[in-house]
Amino acid sequence: MREVQPVATAHLRRDETGHRRRVRRLPLVAVGALVAATAVALPQFTPDAKAATTLRGYADGRGVKIGAAVGDGPLTSDSGHTAVLDREFNSVTAENAMKWDALEPTRGSFNWAAADRLVAHASAHNQGVRGHTLAWYAQLPSWLKNGNFSASELNTILKGHIGTKVGRYKGKVYAWDVVNEAFSGDGSMRGSLWPTKLGTGYIANALRWAHAADPAANLKRFSDLGLEVSVTELDVRIPLPASSAQQSADYKPASLNPNE
Repeated sequence: MREVQPVATAHLRRDETGHRRRVRRLPLVAVGALVAATAVALPQFTPDAKAATTLRGYADGRGVKIGAAVGDGPLTSDSGHTAVLDREFNSVTAENAMKWDALEPTRGSFNWAAADRLVAHASAHNQGVRGHTLAWYAQLPSWLKNGNFSASELNTILKGHIGTKVGRYKGKVYAWDVVNEAFSGDGSMRGSLWPTKLGTGYIANALRWAHAADPAANLKRFSDLGLEVSVTELDVRIPLPASSAQQSADYKPASLNPNE
């Protein structure tokens, strides 16, 4: 079994677009899946003494990718933001620019500008790009959500979207979040457009289509088959409803008299 390589993702939180912002879930079996394009030669960054004090320097020195979700507004208009981005992170992910509603707001009409800018910026600053996302229940354009398409039509639409997006960035993206948040927090299948209309088989199809669009990529699914694990979100499940009394009990130091 290959050694599992960790990937950490941090977020530079700014929302210049007003889009609903979602944090990516772990792209594994329980949540999603990914295609890792091993043919992409990831940028090599050799940290000097000064760089070793940055997140990027430490990450590069340990063979770890540490990334940030990047909005188009800060990328193009906030030099302080980009200075931190380029100094501290060796991987970037588009916050919204590669999501379906941003890329194809009208059926058949693609807006690549913001996504292309991020990919170009990453290339210029020796950063890898993680593609997010291909099949997701959220941030779908209204024409898709309200189109009342048949299963056959929807299958064709999803296949075309995946092929177009992955094909455009072939060789420029080291990994794709292919199926994102397919399951709810309790482990059950999320009742979204895709499984409702296409059944659970859409997951396997999405992976096949993504691989077909970038044949040089390796399709990886399970850690015991060599998947590089990406830590993109850490959640702590807290049973609800909570109460102020319970919070007080949890916060009170053990040394205090519980009757006070």
